Amino acid sequence: MANYKQHLAGGIFFGTICTLVSVFVFGFTIVNSLTIFILGVLGSILPDIDCDGSTPAHMLFEVMGLLVPILFLNRFLSNLSLENIIFFLVFGYIFTKFFLSFIFHRFTVHRGIVHSIPAAVIIGGMVFLAFKDTSFYLKLIYALACTGGFIVHLTMDEIWAVDICNNRLKNSFGTALTFWSHSLVTTSAAYIIIICMAFHLYYNVKIPGSFDIEEGRCSTVPELTHEKLKNTGWADRFLIDINSTWPTLCKRYFKS
Repeated sequence: MANYKQHLAGGIFFGTICTLVSVFVFGFTIVNSLTIFILGVLGSILPDIDCDGSTPAHMLFEVMGLLVPILFLNRFLSNLSLENIIFFLVFGYIFTKFFLSFIFHRFTVHRGIVHSIPAAVIIGGMVFLAFKDTSFYLKLIYALACTGGFIVHLTMDEIWAVDICNNRLKNSFGTALTFWSHSLVTTSAAYIIIICMAFHLYYNVKIPGSFDIEEGRCSTVPELTHEKLKNTGWADRFLIDINSTWPTLCKRYFKS
């Protein structure tokens, strides 16, 4: 199977391709494109989260320890005092890094259900649901980027399981790009989660009538003239710039 550095390189390559397409074909903003890149790379190393003690598992739970409380605060809580925000961040990190990590590794094995197509679908669904205030098609692209990175990982594992020199297939061949695991319980649980996600999306998410790529752009960014730009603080200017498209930035700063 491919090692961590090879998976990371594959994820960076995949994320870069997705980013270039999002910028130059779809015209997404800098923030949107960077998010797509990060999700693509993250998805490419996620399957190895089931390998207890590995670098990907350690790193991913560190990242999740930071992201989970932030996503929780963004989705369910607002207008909290600084003390409460700090409490939720610290508690969320400890809960995710130690308790969830322990539970996850207690009930999973390497090359189990996490290394499978159903797991890739679940990850995509989680990403879609995490961006609650984002437009439908942008959320869909985020989900596809992470799922795509996940499948890149599985595909690389299958490719590396082919020993060309000795003209044989390694024992790990066929354990990645699969729709089930050796455990009936975890396989059933994965499909139950997928069904529950599908029902939730069907009854709670409205699909736009047409694919309007303009929804992927930030419509709240004002068109700034050079005169207005001079009177804008550096923090506001930076926020506006990263939520702008490349053509808008070029027009803003380089138009004669």
